[in-house]
Amino acid sequence: MKTFLLSAALLLLCIAAHSQDYRPFLAGKLHYFTSTSNYSVRVDSIGEVTGDSVFWMNEIATPPPMGCQNYYHYLPGQEGLYGDRFVEMPGGVLTFISRAGDSATFQTQAAVGAAWAFATTGNLTATLVGRSQITFLGATDSVLTYDISDGQQFQLSQHHGFLSHVNLGYYLNGGSPLVSTLYELPSVPDFKKFYDWQPGDTYGTTFEMFGTGFDKYTLHRILSRTMSLDSTTLFLGEQQQTVQAWTGGPNVYSNGTPVLTFDSTLVGFLEVATFEVWSDTNHYFWQQPWQVNQRGRMELPFIHSLSQGVLDSCGYYPLMPFADQAMLSIKYTQGLGMVHKDTIIGMTTSGYHLAVHRMDCYEQALHDTLAPCPMGFDLLPTDPQKPKGAAISLWQDPTHLQQGIHWEGLDPALYHWQLFDMSGRLVWKKQVPMEGNGRSPLTITGSSGMYLLHITHQDGSWGKTLKVPHLER
Repeated sequence: MKTFLLSAALLLLCIAAHSQDYRPFLAGKLHYFTSTSNYSVRVDSIGEVTGDSVFWMNEIATPPPMGCQNYYHYLPGQEGLYGDRFVEMPGGVLTFISRAGDSATFQTQAAVGAAWAFATTGNLTATLVGRSQITFLGATDSVLTYDISDGQQFQLSQHHGFLSHVNLGYYLNGGSPLVSTLYELPSVPDFKKFYDWQPGDTYGTTFEMFGTGFDKYTLHRILSRTMSLDSTTLFLGEQQQTVQAWTGGPNVYSNGTPVLTFDSTLVGFLEVATFEVWSDTNHYFWQQPWQVNQRGRMELPFIHSLSQGVLDSCGYYPLMPFADQAMLSIKYTQGLGMVHKDTIIGMTTSGYHLAVHRMDCYEQALHDTLAPCPMGFDLLPTDPQKPKGAAISLWQDPTHLQQGIHWEGLDPALYHWQLFDMSGRLVWKKQVPMEGNGRSPLTITGSSGMYLLHITHQDGSWGKTLKVPHLER
């Protein structure tokens, strides 16, 4: 009996699936399209009206209206690039409808060569010019081809929706035409596709405060990857090695092993369509046209604000509620997560202090490499304020297991010497009087390996960092 019921259920599903052939957008999936302005769309919700299946498209944010002087604002909740909804009617008729009531119709069961009134505006007709089997993005599918009397063409596949077409908002609400091609097969929106890190992968990030001379470089090595039981939260265990550069010399941090948490409720803007607005308790995120970056991966850029709930003089939500209208950007790349973020870190009478956090390199065993990540110590800069002709270097006599520091052209003064191991621990520190030219032996006791010697002028005006080995005896 159970077998019969299961077979009957499967038969009903097959009949239902056949009756829904050539659906232009699939519920629960994102459709990415490449165009002059790349975008994605999705079905927001589904229902039934007077016996017909209705699919409501996602809403978007629109740019400022004409005549409003504040250009950095938007109005969310507006009709999207494909009108308000599309309706499946008996006989394989698909009709897209705008909020104003205009419509555009496709017939999927018509004979090849049949023509009909296409849109309620423009006196246009549509003609079904072909039924064929094609391979698109590696998938073979049945495709209907429609010619519109204005010269445009639509391709509608049986299992993946529109393949090439013009956004229907162009016909329904007077939007700009976007000749579009499906970029990838429709996929379930999932924030985890943006965080594909696996144990053993590494990446390097830099945090730079503009105009201050402050830089912080962190090397991240993935140690573990786990998911919550309901698959809504991803946990990445990392080992982090951080070097902070500042005028007067760097600061080397001890290795940390934090667990990074990525909650779908906090990064939900990765799962909505382009041109929508996402807000949490502290931010607005407005997605911009996506682009291809980082070795051909899709990158989603956003403009984000640091507060919400503020209306400008035009009655719109301003993108940035700050006096200078600073526009902050944040970018996410599939597989890598956040790769760029601008932020405001402080304010003075002269304006805002801005900083940028960016990914400089990565190595992923399952994917690819964007420049092997160096050790954090390799990125320590030499301060540009050093005296002209000044030089500090390491000398070695491996035969007698001796080494030391040689310098010339220095400002005679007291200098601070700090020795770190490669885990960032301070081994010793001392003050050394250094004349303009000279040399001094250097003895390292402890475990074998590489060490970091940092030498700075007593007033912090200039410093030099050297990597020195422990010479085995």
